[in-house]
Amino acid sequence: MATAICNKRENYNEIVLVTELGKWFDLNQGGADEYSVSLWEWYNTVAIRSGNEEFIYHSQPFVYRWNAPIPQTLADEILRTGDFEIYVESNQYRSMGIMMDKEWKEENKVFPNLNLKANVIIQNIDEVRGCFDNNA
Repeated sequence: MATAICNKRENYNEIVLVTELGKWFDLNQGGADEYSVSLWEWYNTVAIRSGNEEFIYHSQPFVYRWNAPIPQTLADEILRTGDFEIYVESNQYRSMGIMMDKEWKEENKVFPNLNLKANVIIQNIDEVRGCFDNNA
């Protein structure tokens, strides 16, 4: 379960999802891309499904803030349904901003980041559906 917060900015709008762990997911409209998603971690792969819309992105992370453009149809479907599935695959050689090699990980007994799959329900979706009404 997540609570959504609508932030209307000068050049873009964002819907921030918050749980008991804090802010972790942004659905963005405007800025560098028409629509995008932001997460905070060193992810190699992110996949999102809402309704019949699917998105998958795979790359090598260069910064802690993961961001990728998504199709408008996916953003529309998340706002329509109020829920989505997300799968993330963490980069196994980065942890909290530290670049590690295999020797360092073994020497320091660093537990590998686990992949995560979650079903997300936005409990106040009716309050934020209009966040993207005025194009940024």
